[in-house]
Amino acid sequence: MKDDKKITIFNRMENQKKLDKIKREMDKDKKLSNPKIESLFQQRDINSKIKKIEEITRKKRKEVDLDVAMKNYTIKEKDKNGLKQKEVDKAKENLKRTNSVNSTRGTYVAVDYSPASVKFLDDIIKLLGLKKDFKDSYHTTIAYSTTEFVFYPKTCMSRRKKRKWVPADKKIIKIKSIGHFKTPEGKNLHIELDAPFLESEHKRTLQAGAKYDFDKYIPHITLMYNCGKFDVKDLPQETLDKIIGKPLVMKDEYVEKLNLNWNEDNKN
Repeated sequence: MKDDKKITIFNRMENQKKLDKIKREMDKDKKLSNPKIESLFQQRDINSKIKKIEEITRKKRKEVDLDVAMKNYTIKEKDKNGLKQKEVDKAKENLKRTNSVNSTRGTYVAVDYSPASVKFLDDIIKLLGLKKDFKDSYHTTIAYSTTEFVFYPKTCMSRRKKRKWVPADKKIIKIKSIGHFKTPEGKNLHIELDAPFLESEHKRTLQAGAKYDFDKYIPHITLMYNCGKFDVKDLPQETLDKIIGKPLVMKDEYVEKLNLNWNEDNKN
């Protein structure tokens, strides 16, 4: 009988333990099913999702920013290259313009003559039975350069003027001879001059960068650009004596742009 009671008590205790265990588990389930706890877990889940979304968004933003940055960089590089190309094109155009200017304009340096000397030259042409075939005044070329260069007359180098009188002690020159040059227009008639000043000025133009297409510089005054069949060899000595050795007076030394159409512009 006693043994049966013990077994019964033991069973009750075991059952109670089981019940307690079940209660504890139920209590856990209750705690887990608590709305606050559920809300907390839900909030944690939402936060983790938000973080994931933010991370994805950040990555996408980075990708977008990187893409925009690359596009901007490409555009800037294109602009730079475009500017560089424009500079190259501009430099080529300037070079082309410079070459064009140098080949079509150039620089011209010469001297003209006093009114008395101009009259004497007109008298020489009449004496020879000829007629002047150009409109421009008589002059002597110092430099006929198809390349431009910077040059100023001897008496005004410090004042940077393009026309100035010939130095007083250099003004008077003499006629050395009379002769012909072959030119595109025909047979030129000219007087050759004894003029050291003009020779020294010609050398100065070469030092300044002038281009000269002939072997030797011969200071002269052209009387006609095409004298036809006239030949100085046929002149009598008496006529030559009225020309050779006679003085002329230079007036101004001047610098101007070369006019390649001068012959056409000055035809009578």
